[in-house]
Amino acid sequence: MKAIPAGIEASLLASGFSSTEIAVIRRLLEYDAMTLRELAGRTAKSTGVLDQATRKLIQKGIVQREVINDAVKYAMISLDAVLRWMEEDDRRKLELMTRRQRNFESFLRTVELDKKRPEIEHIEGVANFPQAYRKLLGCGNTLLCYEPACLPAEDHPLSCFMAEWPRMRRKRGVFSNVIAHDTQRGLRYQSRDAFEYRKTVLIGEEECRYEFEKIVCGDTLACFNYAENRACLLKFPELASMERATFGALWNSSAARQKNATGPGAPESKIQSFAAPALPARASAVFVHHGGAIRAAIGSGLRGLRYGRKLTAALLGIASLFILMAAVLMR
Repeated sequence: MKAIPAGIEASLLASGFSSTEIAVIRRLLEYDAMTLRELAGRTAKSTGVLDQATRKLIQKGIVQREVINDAVKYAMISLDAVLRWMEEDDRRKLELMTRRQRNFESFLRTVELDKKRPEIEHIEGVANFPQAYRKLLGCGNTLLCYEPACLPAEDHPLSCFMAEWPRMRRKRGVFSNVIAHDTQRGLRYQSRDAFEYRKTVLIGEEECRYEFEKIVCGDTLACFNYAENRACLLKFPELASMERATFGALWNSSAARQKNATGPGAPESKIQSFAAPALPARASAVFVHHGGAIRAAIGSGLRGLRYGRKLTAALLGIASLFILMAAVLMR
C-alpha cells in the first residue's frame, strides 16, 4: 500500500493521533494483522511504546486485538473507523470553538455594560472644589444650578474663585440658570444676575428642599456639600436627563408665576423665553423726546439701591419715572 499522504497525516495529527499511532495504522494497513514484535521491527519503536499506542487505538475503536495461532495480533477494524473518529473529533472541536465564541461574546457584553455604568469622581476638601467647577465647563453650554446659600462672592468660602467664576463662564460661553429659595438672600442673589452672567428664578422652600449646591451640565451631575467639605461628579446620562426635566418644570412654574405677577415683558431665559410686546407708538415717542429725563430717574433709583442709600430715596427715583411717563401720556 502506498504511504499515507502528508496532508492526511497532518490531519490525523490535528485530530489527536500521535506519531506512533499513525505509524501503527500505516503498518497495519500495509501488512494486516501484526504482533507487537512485528510492529516494533517495522516501525523502529519499542514494544512498550507500541503497547501504549495500540491500547489507545483500541479505545478509539480503530484497532482490535485478536489471537491467531496462540499469538496476540493487532489488526485494523476498518477504514471507516478512522473516518468516524475524525468526524467525531471535528464535531468536538466545533463545539469547543462555539463555546469559546460564546464565552468571548459574554465577556464583550460585560465590558460594554461596564462602560455604561455611571462614572463617579469624589473630591475631598473645599480647596479642591474649583477643579470640579472647571471640569463642568467642558460638559456643556448651560449650567442648571440649585443654589441653597445664595452667598455673594465676597462671603463665599471660595471667594477668590467665585469672583472669577462668572468671567470664566462668559469666556467659555457657559450660561448659568439658577433656582434659589425665595428669601432675602435669594432676592439679593437674583439682583446680581446682570453682572454674573446668569439668570435666577426664586421658588418657595416648600416646593423643593435642597441642602447643598447641585449643578447639572450635559450628562454630568455635580454636588457640592460645603458643610461636609465634600463634592462629587457623577456622569450618568439617564439621571442627568431626569434632573433637567425636574429643573425645567420648577423653572417654568416659577417663571409663569413671575410673569403673572409682573405682567408681560418678562426677561429672556435660556430655558424659557417670554417675548416682550412692542411699545405703543405714543409711548415710543415719550422715550424718544424725554429719554434723558427717564434715564436720569432710572439712574437715581438704581444708584440708591446699589450704594446702600435709604430705600425711600431709591423708590422716589423710580417713582418719578412713572409720574413723568403718566404726565406725558395724558397730554
